[in-house]
Amino acid sequence: MSRLKPAVFNSLYARLAFALVLILLLVAGLFVGTGWYMGKQHVDLVVQTFNKDLAENLIRERQLIASGELNEPMLKQVFNEYMTINPNIEIYLLDSTGQILSFSAPADKVVATSVSLDPIKTFLKNSEYQPVLGDDPRSPGHGKAFSVAPINTSAGMYGYLYIVLRGEAYEAVEQALQQRYLFKLGQRVLLISLLVGLVAGLLILWTVTRRLSRLTRAVEAFQSAPGGVAKDTLTARAQQGDEIQRLDRAFKAMSQRINQQINVLEANDQKRRNLVANVSHDLRTPLAAVLGYLETLQLRTDQISPAQHQGYIDIALRNAMRLSALIDELFELAKLEAGGVTPGNEPFSIADLVQDVVQQQGVLAQKKGIVLESGSVDGLPFVLGDISLIQRVLENLIANAIHHVQAGERITVKLVQQNNRIKVAVWDGGRQIDQAELEKLFDRYYQGSHRDERTPGAGLGLSIAKQILCLHNSVIEVCNEDSGGKVFSFSLQAA
Repeated sequence: MSRLKPAVFNSLYARLAFALVLILLLVAGLFVGTGWYMGKQHVDLVVQTFNKDLAENLIRERQLIASGELNEPMLKQVFNEYMTINPNIEIYLLDSTGQILSFSAPADKVVATSVSLDPIKTFLKNSEYQPVLGDDPRSPGHGKAFSVAPINTSAGMYGYLYIVLRGEAYEAVEQALQQRYLFKLGQRVLLISLLVGLVAGLLILWTVTRRLSRLTRAVEAFQSAPGGVAKDTLTARAQQGDEIQRLDRAFKAMSQRINQQINVLEANDQKRRNLVANVSHDLRTPLAAVLGYLETLQLRTDQISPAQHQGYIDIALRNAMRLSALIDELFELAKLEAGGVTPGNEPFSIADLVQDVVQQQGVLAQKKGIVLESGSVDGLPFVLGDISLIQRVLENLIANAIHHVQAGERITVKLVQQNNRIKVAVWDGGRQIDQAELEKLFDRYYQGSHRDERTPGAGLGLSIAKQILCLHNSVIEVCNEDSGGKVFSFSLQAA
């Protein structure tokens, strides 16, 4: 099981707000870093520009070159004076190859033995690329602003007077001040950026996401409402994630449900068309017979005998009764499906009811040469239900069995107690039903291939039985028996 994310991140607004804070922190960090770098570059440029001619002025004013030779005593005096007067700068005497000959800094502080000439040559060319940073003998690898001037003697090029303008002492003080300054600056920039950015950003995000949140709540409300997607799809996982994820899941669930409903509607529409065609045929046949015999009686009253007259009336009456049965079945099914029937549940003996229905249907079974019997068990408890509706179910099931078995075959109604329910099973020894038809047998518009055209009714008896049992929280089932025949069964709650 995957770990659940903190509830605070289940909102799209919270996630966007968190992302905004991170962006503002990043921007503030970049601003402070860039400001520090640009400030350092600016200081180096100012210091180098201001002290550009310092080395040359020292050589000229202190007469470091006397009579065409290097005035070493004066050079040592300059080293000593500047170590005391201005420790922020460090003076080095270089030969023509950059090797350090002497310096003003403490001996134990100087690490390097030479200085690269490339920055020196660039500086002396008055390059536009400022500042030009040179080597710091105290910290090799760290560029420093410097001033340099060549030392020419009568013997030729002697070397260079190389002055590091921001020495170690200067940098120690600068670093301490910078840390305090940058810390304060960073705090201010960060606070101002966060406050201004957060207020503006959160207002914008709230404006953008509130409509999406409203739409998500509306879709989820529709999803869980009657007629929407089934509530069992609203699992704990479906409530996780932000509004976009929840909206995506709700949309997919609803689109799947809508597609299923469209398929069901299309299937029901096709079944309805088939039913209308079948019922129209079933209604038209007895109606045509009634009209035909009545017209015959009207036109040939004087030409037929009393016996023929009575026979015509009997045939017309039978067809009228068949027509009435068809119409009753249609209205009964429509009323059940529309919820217009409320069962009056009461305790009653299911064994006595089975006996009564078996005796009632026994006359029709006897005429067809069918054995109809009940295998009731004594001592069964009463069941809870509407006795008239359950009687209708039994009549439909037994009548259906009678119409689909041949003479000499058997129909048995059995009662079995299963815990706190009583199972009613109607078994007949007729031909078995194909597996494909078993799954559709109780559909309200389905008429199987086993249907007898001479059977009164529109083949709606099983659909009516299914609807009645639904009102009793029961399910009707059918299966083929291994020993032959088939069995229809349902169960009722014991009272």
